Amino acid sequence: MDDRRKKLSLKEQPPALSIIIPTFNEAPVINQTLDAVMGIQCRVEVIVVDGGSFDETVEIVRRRGVRVIASERGRGLQMHAGARAARGEAFCFLHADTLPQPESAGESLVLTVPERGALTITMQTGRDTVYTIL
Repeated sequence: MDDRRKKLSLKEQPPALSIIIPTFNEAPVINQTLDAVMGIQCRVEVIVVDGGSFDETVEIVRRRGVRVIASERGRGLQMHAGARAARGEAFCFLHADTLPQPESAGESLVLTVPERGALTITMQTGRDTVYTIL
């Protein structure tokens, strides 16, 4: 870790992870998704990239205090716009309707951010299915 980063407070340091969520008319599910990702215990920034929703998606996200970026509609275009705006050391692209299982919400996403080395993300998607991304 360089001297400049050591001198920054935790709040001033860049996020370890940028979670980028492309949306289009996701009002029925976006609150639940934001609840799930806002509970992650590391330096995380959440960016919602909206593709022109005509429902309440953007208003819901703004009320939650989450950064919203407008983009042309299209998952790839929205993901690209989010990646360009992100400041994290690693990116996680998440569908707006992706939710951890309610009974394992606290264990569904585990982040390991060593002082040096790769960010490890472990997601449990079912009773016994575990994916680890390095």
